[in-house]
Order: sequence, then structure tokens, then C-alpha cells
Amino acid sequence: MYTHGLDMVEIYPPKELHVGNTVAFGPDFDVDGQGFYEEDVFLITAEGHELINPASPYSAADIDKMMTDLKRAQKSGPPPT
Repeated sequence: MYTHGLDMVEIYPPKELHVGNTVAFGPDFDVDGQGFYEEDVFLITAEGHELINPASPYSAADIDKMMTDLKRAQKSGPPPT
């Protein structure tokens, strides 16, 4: 996990998070020899936090579905133009 900010290198964990700060969670993993790096970015709000990017697949079922969809798309080729 790390923060986004103006500095080239952000120190994590910060002592405090404030409304308007962002925090990124970016695990990397390998499936069938294909490497993935995902990142979820959260905005700190007055009520807690908000995910500000599309949700990443973390469960085995979601990752398996993503891989199946990717393989299917690779077999069918690019969409017609």
C-alpha cells in the first residue's frame, strides 16, 4: 500500500489520513504464466473511503472468470472495425 501525492516517494503508512487523501493498494500476481499488477485507489472521505476506480477481481472465481474472458477474446481476435 502507498499513498499518492506530490512527492516522488511517499512514505507509508502516513501518521494520519485526511479527507481528500488517496491510498493505493496494488498487489501483483501470476496466473498461468501471465503476470498481473492491479491497483485499487481509495479516496478518503468525511464518511470513510470511496473506491475511485473500477473494482479489481480478488476472489479466485473472479480471477478465473477474468482469465477465461481474456483467453476467449484472444482466440476470437480483435473486434471488427
